[in-house]
Order: sequence, then structure tokens, then C-alpha cells
Amino acid sequence: MFRRTQSDVPVSLRLNDKLFEYRTWLEPTGDDLVVCRLVRSFPQVLTSQERAVLSLVAGGASNTDIAKALNIKSATVRSHIAATRRKLHVRRPEGLLLAALQMGVAPEAALGTQPG
Repeated sequence: MFRRTQSDVPVSLRLNDKLFEYRTWLEPTGDDLVVCRLVRSFPQVLTSQERAVLSLVAGGASNTDIAKALNIKSATVRSHIAATRRKLHVRRPEGLLLAALQMGVAPEAALGTQPG
């Protein structure tokens, strides 16, 4: 039986034409129980502008606030979000937040927005 957490093991899963990368490790939780943790890894495929938009999205900023903060049009913000979702194979907003955290993109609030 495992006595301590086992090191990360990279795992790939292909669904149709999409490849998903994960990190997995084993964690002992008791004398007879071991939990396998599986966490999605996101590739570093975003442009600097897409990363900036992702950071603001993760911070809870609206498209209008992001456009003002980056001095771009709202349509461009929507385009960057769509490209980010497509590149990372993410559909839900929670997936964008998870991707930002996994990629080391710090969530940032747009200027002029109020938290909460």
C-alpha cells in the first residue's frame, strides 16, 4: 500500500480529434484507500492579447470593462474569448477560470470594476 503521495504522471486522452492533457497522482487517504487525482493541464497556446483577456475574464470583468481596460472593441474581446475557448477546448465559463489558474494567468480585475 502507498504510504505517501506518488509523483505526477502525465496522461493524454483523445476524444475524436481533440487531445486533452491531464496530470494525475495517487494519494493515500487511509490504511486501505488510495485516491487517484486527475487535473486537466492546458497548453500554452494563447497569444499575449488572449492571455490578457483571459486574465480579466478570470477576474470577473465584463466584456465592456475588458474592452475599456485593453483599449479594444467589445467585438474583439468576444473574438479573443471565442478563440481561447476553441484553442483550450473549453465550453463553460468555469473552464476559463480553471484554465487561467492552471496556466498561471493571474485573475485580474479590470479598472473601474467593483468586486463582488
